[in-house]
Order: sequence, then structure tokens, then C-alpha cells
Amino acid sequence: MDTSLLRQLKDVVGILKKHNKGASREYGILLCVLAEPKIESLVLAKFLRQFRDNVMLLGREHEQLVGTILNSDWLSRDELFIQEYQSFCLNLVSAHPYYLRACVRMLVKHFLPSDHSNPGGMPGSSATGPDAATRETNNFRFQRVHVLLRAVAQIVPTTRIVLMQFLEECFPYMNRDVYTHEAYTHNTLQLLQYLPDLRLKVLELLVDKMLRLDVRASRREIEEAEGSSDEEEEEESTVFSMDEVDGQEKAKDEDTPPSMKHKEADRLDVMMDLTLAFIYCTCHPNGELDWEATKTLYRELLSVFDKLVFPTHASGHTQFLMFYICSFKQPLWEGFIDYLWKKVTTSMTQAVFRQAAAGYIGSLLARAAYIDASTVKTVLDMMVSWVHTYLEKSGGNSLHADLAHHSPFYAVCQAVFYVFCFRNQELLDLRKGYKWAKSLNFQHIVMSQLNPLRICLPMICRTFASVTRMHQLALCDTIIERNSRQSFYMKHATLDAFFPFDPYLLKRSGRWILPMFREYEGSLPDKEEEEVVEEDVDNFLPAEEMEETSCKLGSSVPAMDFMQYGTSPGFKHV
Repeated sequence: MDTSLLRQLKDVVGILKKHNKGASREYGILLCVLAEPKIESLVLAKFLRQFRDNVMLLGREHEQLVGTILNSDWLSRDELFIQEYQSFCLNLVSAHPYYLRACVRMLVKHFLPSDHSNPGGMPGSSATGPDAATRETNNFRFQRVHVLLRAVAQIVPTTRIVLMQFLEECFPYMNRDVYTHEAYTHNTLQLLQYLPDLRLKVLELLVDKMLRLDVRASRREIEEAEGSSDEEEEEESTVFSMDEVDGQEKAKDEDTPPSMKHKEADRLDVMMDLTLAFIYCTCHPNGELDWEATKTLYRELLSVFDKLVFPTHASGHTQFLMFYICSFKQPLWEGFIDYLWKKVTTSMTQAVFRQAAAGYIGSLLARAAYIDASTVKTVLDMMVSWVHTYLEKSGGNSLHADLAHHSPFYAVCQAVFYVFCFRNQELLDLRKGYKWAKSLNFQHIVMSQLNPLRICLPMICRTFASVTRMHQLALCDTIIERNSRQSFYMKHATLDAFFPFDPYLLKRSGRWILPMFREYEGSLPDKEEEEVVEEDVDNFLPAEEMEETSCKLGSSVPAMDFMQYGTSPGFKHV
């Protein structure tokens, strides 16, 4: 840079005072010099030092000058300059709180990787992300941002107020690449280490953004995308099956985190992975469960769930945050079930939400491997008792199958049938399990005037019929057959399929969920089984005293996960 020009700009204080009096020629030159990307760090540091020592002169009339300094690429310079820059910023916001918003906004924008370090970060790019060296460089930059943001928050307490606004404002658009979402989510969670009082608001922000991706990544779309990917890989492996693969290439593939072919699912996956890791680290600070910290985080997540996740239509994976934290200790899943059950039984709650709460309970009891059979037994007792009470209070021969007026009842029935299909063997293996199962009096429920087998999902009804027939707990087949004949002449409404904890499809974050996720291990009823129903009717005369049995289903249909459904209508769309 021209040394004569630098000598001309040597007296920064004089230039500022002249500008205040209307003489702005040198001031304009100073702005151009400060905005020059190639200006040497040593020269720029000298200017910063003068500004810092005379920070009281940088009032609102110098907003353009301050903005030029704040928007400079300070993170790409050497450590000495970074320290000088940080010192200037701290003096600035301390002397002039007016500049706090600009400073915080600048720092939050640096939660995003720079475009030149992440060429795949722009919308429409197909790049998967930077290499390891670039990631390391970006992590170093992010650390410097957090150092300064933490110091600013300590000096100016109102930082917390403006920070949340800019965290939401600067959040990457959904069409940005996976690495951009990863970096921003990581940095947003990182700031909770020094600003823990913002945790609830940060969790609300992240869950809201994940839901927006979640509802755009339906299970069907994810399965179709992954299915086409598997076919392509199979063809490719067949073509090159005779080629020798270099060991380094294999290692490289193993080190690369699995990605999703569905774009929104891929972004959701990396955000879920980081959030689940945050939950684990918060609840296990030293590798062991911190019960007090866990209870606090659980209450915050439940609040976010109640506000955002529960009323959202078509979310397929975000709700697994609750599924995961409930696995840490029994009081957590018991508390979650209690919270849901209160929604089911509160008559003032909208029917669609009572229906959803029943679906959550059924799905959790069926899918959570960490919930023991005795707990399932206790909850089923509670639900079945409510069903019988509902039937008694709604008694009368004028009753008939009517989804519009009795949807919570049918939702609870479907949840009971669903759970019993999944967990029947464990329940019957309990001490006096068969006697307990008989006491549920399923026969009374299925033969009631409200006819739940007509309204509940056909696959659940048929599987429940098969299970209860094999264990001689109820005879449902004739009712199902009668319902089928009637539906041939007259259409009727069917309960919506809502099981929020259906199989987890995201690859990265699946490592947190799959070890505690239960797949269906039973068998589906086959055609031969249905053909012998008439013979079963004649033989179905249960004695008053029946030996306990652990008879397994004898269907020839292979075990499969038979209940992978969609979601219920009537919820708000994101």
C-alpha cells in the first residue's frame, strides 16, 4: 500500500473530528483503505489500535466506518490481529451499546462456513462438503467466534436478548448444503456451554427448523430415494465385482459418514445427530447419568415437544428426541406416558389431539425396547379400564360404530390392539400373564356396539385377531368378516394411521435410536389361517380355568415390521 497515503491517514483522531465538522475527503479515503481485502494485517491492526484507544469518538455518526471494520474478514488473519480485533470489539460494545446488534449479528453470521471454504454451500450445488483440512480450519475459526461472543455476553448482559433474534435470522435456508446445516447447528449448540440460560429457546429454534425439514421428508419419499440408491449400488457392484479395490479407498469410504439420498432427510439427519449427541453429553457430563441435569433437560424438551412437535402434522423423526431421552431412566418414560395419557383423558382437549396422544402411547410402548413388560402391563391395564368405563358410560342399544363422535375411544382401542400385537409374548410370559390377559376381557370390547374392529386399521385388526385367537383370548374373525361384508355395501370411516415411532430411517442419527428400537417379531395372518376361522368358531369355548400358555403364532408368513404407517390429518402444517 502507498506509504504516502498511510502517512496521510496517520492521524485517525483528526480525520474523525474533521468528518464531524463536514470535511470528509480523508474520511472517505480511510473507508476505502479499511475496506480493501488485501490490506496488510499489521497496517490494519495499527488502525484498530487507534480506534480502540479513541473508541468514545465512534458515535452513531460513524456507523459506516464501524460497519466496514466489523464486516472485514478478520478470521482469516494471524493470531495477533485476531486478538487486536477482539479487543476493539469489546471496547466498542462497552462504550457504545448501540453497536451491540451489529457486532452480535456479525458473529452469528460467522457460524456459517465461508463460501470460499465451502464451495458446495451455495444453493443448487452438488458438493457434499469440504475436506478434513478445511473442516479443521473452519473449526479453528468457529472457536475464535465463540471466544469473542462469550466475552461480549459477559460485558453486555443484553447480548442474550438480541442473540436469539439473529440466530433465527441467520439460520441457513433449507436449500443450503448439509455441511452448512451441520456447522450452524453445531455452533448454535456450542454457545449453550457459556450461555446455558438460552437452552430452551435454542432447542425451540432447532426443533422448529428440523420440523420444517421433517415434514418435507416423508417416509415414503425417503424409502423410495434410498431404494433407488440401493439398486444403483447393486448394479455398480455387479459390474465391478472383479475389480480389486484399493485398501485406502475402502478406509476412505468407512471414514465418510453415511448420507441420505433424500436432500431434506440428509439435512435433517445431521441436525438430529448433533442434537441427540448434545442430549447425551448434557445428561452424561462425565460418562455417567447426572439425574438433576437430565430432569431439567427432559422438562425443557417436553415443553418444546408440547409446543411444536405434538401439534405438527406429518413429522416422522423429530419426535425421537423424546424417545431417546426417555430411555435414560424409568421415571422419564413413565412421566412422558403420564403426560400423554392426561391429554387422552381430558375431555376439553380437541379430539384430534386426544387421538394423537393415544397413538404416541401405543407407538412408544410397542417400539421402545427399554420399557419392560411390567410397565406395558400397567399401562395396558389403565387403557383397557378406560375403554370398559367408556363403554359403560356410553351404554345403550342405540350405539353404533361412529368415528366422528367416538374418535378418542377408537384411538385408545387401536393403541391397545397395536401394543398387544407387539408385546403379547412378553406379557403372557409374566407370572400369571395369561390370567391377566383374560381379565382384560377383549371379547367384550370387540363385541361392543361401538365395534372398534370396524373402525381401527384393518392390518391391526387382523393381526390382533390372529394373536388373540391363537392364545384363546378373544374371537374377532367373525366380527371382522361381518364388517367386511357390510363395508361392501356401505363405506365407513377408518381410524387414521398414526404411529409416530415407526422405524427410524435416518442413517447418521440412527446410531442413537436403533439400539433401543424394537422391530416387530411376530407373524402376519395368512390366507390359510383365515380359511380355518369357521372351524375355530366351533372350538372356541374357553374354560373358566385355563392353564397359562406361551403359544407362539404359527403362521407361515415370515416375520416383518408390519405397521409402518403415515400420520393423522387434522394437525397444523409447518
